[in-house]
Amino acid sequence: MMEIRSPRDHEFAHLAAMTSQAYNTTSREQSLREALDGEILLRASDDDVAAIVRTCVVGQFFGGRSVSTADVRNVVVAAHHRSRGHLRHLLRESLLRRRSEGLALSTLTPSTVPAYRRFGYEYAGTMIRYRAPVSAAVAHHGDTVQEWGRDQLAEVADCYRRFAQRNNGLLDRSAAWWDEFVLSDQGQHRYLLRRDGAVTGYLVYTQERAPGDLPYYYRLQCNDLVWTDEESARSLLGFIAGNRALATEFEWYGPQEEPLTLFFDEDQARRQLSRTWMIRLLDPEKAFQERGWPGGLTGRIAFDVEDDYLEVPRHTFTVEWSDGEAIVKTTDGRGAPLVDLGTLGSIYAGWLRASDAAALGRMPGFAADDLDLLDAAFAGQPAWAMDVV
Repeated sequence: MMEIRSPRDHEFAHLAAMTSQAYNTTSREQSLREALDGEILLRASDDDVAAIVRTCVVGQFFGGRSVSTADVRNVVVAAHHRSRGHLRHLLRESLLRRRSEGLALSTLTPSTVPAYRRFGYEYAGTMIRYRAPVSAAVAHHGDTVQEWGRDQLAEVADCYRRFAQRNNGLLDRSAAWWDEFVLSDQGQHRYLLRRDGAVTGYLVYTQERAPGDLPYYYRLQCNDLVWTDEESARSLLGFIAGNRALATEFEWYGPQEEPLTLFFDEDQARRQLSRTWMIRLLDPEKAFQERGWPGGLTGRIAFDVEDDYLEVPRHTFTVEWSDGEAIVKTTDGRGAPLVDLGTLGSIYAGWLRASDAAALGRMPGFAADDLDLLDAAFAGQPAWAMDVV
């Protein structure tokens, strides 16, 4: 009989093999044993594992504030157990636990969209990897460039956080997240910029072999390319330009409208990867309370929400904004227009404007003034990611 539980010690090797098969890659047993800031749940019997869900606890910036998030890192259903409903039960249990722990959101990058839409997820943001010729980066000598290591991580993490707070969707990385997902590659090169003793920007990249006449031509693959102002942006691009003797191209993650391309003389940046990730409101009240809002925002709106998947009954959700702060109240009943959880999550992340949702028939019963207020509340840069969510 199948039950939902934590993995047993002797099962980790099998879990790694299942994960490797599912993602067609190599998964290490040790990485599963050291599940970052999170937990692994199984739907399994004593002698057979049907499905795995691994979630990690992170923060995610919206409106300049960090919102508590359960990031779904691994979803694996054994080949001989697919299409039997195991994921529905297992993911539900995992999200219920995370909600009871006080987390507001959940995010994931879907392998299949319809399944996760049924569970309350909807499109939220992009993960775009750009590529440009090194010749697009103009030489510039500004902030002091130096190598950095783990001794400087606190300063670098502070620089990253200042950058991330300006960008919806970027993660509020924990120390464990830096270790597992940012600094784990042994072939990395790391450089930072300083001005007046403070870190103003930094790079983390590897050098990958690139096509060319010489076998040592390479491409700079930037995991992080982080800048805080014009001078740091120009200085990082100038550092990249300094590799032009042998580097042919460089790649980096950026938003849909990438500000760095304003420094290129020509339209030379091309998208090499573009993925869409999804969001789910685990606790809409906490999600609204934890995020930031535009300064001066004033108004009041009421709408109903319900969460069939987590068995949260329909209730009325009232938000009142005053000078950029939100007061959120919930009451039982059916007192206002209903918005489905996926649509609300997509609006929350900035992927979908409320007025567009109404035009698509997804917000029946909402007055024009309410839609205008929601558009103003969630105005800003569309969410994006530089970490895989």
